[in-house]
Amino acid sequence: MPSPFPDDLDLVKGPVDRGAAWTNGEFMPIQDCKVWVFDAGFYQGATVFDVLSAYRGHVIRMQAHLDRYYRSLQAVRIQPPIGKQELGEVLLELVRRAQLRDAYICCFATRGPRAAGRLDQWQPGFSAYAVPFITVVSPDTIRNGGKLRVASIRNHSPLTVDPRIKTWNRMHSYLALLEAYDSGCDDVVLLDAGGYVTEGARANIFTVSQGTLFTPPYDVLEGITRQVVLELAAREGIPAEQKRLTPYHLYTADEVFMVTTAGGVMPYVEVDGRVVGNGKVGEVASRLMELYWQAHCDPAFTTPVY
Repeated sequence: MPSPFPDDLDLVKGPVDRGAAWTNGEFMPIQDCKVWVFDAGFYQGATVFDVLSAYRGHVIRMQAHLDRYYRSLQAVRIQPPIGKQELGEVLLELVRRAQLRDAYICCFATRGPRAAGRLDQWQPGFSAYAVPFITVVSPDTIRNGGKLRVASIRNHSPLTVDPRIKTWNRMHSYLALLEAYDSGCDDVVLLDAGGYVTEGARANIFTVSQGTLFTPPYDVLEGITRQVVLELAAREGIPAEQKRLTPYHLYTADEVFMVTTAGGVMPYVEVDGRVVGNGKVGEVASRLMELYWQAHCDPAFTTPVY
């Protein structure tokens, strides 16, 4: 069966050397986009961000991404200098200036550089950029299915940092990924303090059992790709439930996959050494992967760049 993951994606294959950036109101080459070492985003992790993707000149669910970004800004008390519609135009212009049709698009805000007075009085910094498409795991892993590890490191409690705030403050995810790599795995699943599955280091998670999709209901990032997959499943008549999951549910599922803007639908065929299903990418994941990339050119889901 041909891979539903697109072979024509313009992917980053090494250090990023193409792209366009926008920082505090000015457009520039990606190489000139910098954060000062005394910015609180760097030394305190006081940031929020969002990531969008363009495929064949169309950005999927742009308004939903902008809405989530502005909710994160509101939650951490950083006042944006421009409105959502204007930022949306900036993001589209970045893709045009970078001369891309497939793009990884990121907008982020920091608390700003250290200054006199209280930190809530510092001047925030706002930046965005567009570069060729980035996947969080390799294209071959997406096509053939990867290996997952359930991390010993637990996810942040919502009592510490609410997972609905999309922030780069992710040391726990970094350490969990290293644990996965050390065990020969491609990615990681994080549990909460009670032992329930939350999400991956960079993605939401789904299982398939007896034809039904399952995904954790709360204490996770409100993923835009997660929502798109749920909508596509409903269109296809694939039943879906939001349900608390444990590692046992991953070990005994027929299929396991993760979803994220930076990669789409990413199937996994092994969890903690247990073979998932028949050890191959499953039919549900394959179909949703195909539909996800098709949705990038569906006017009901996308905003055209050009």
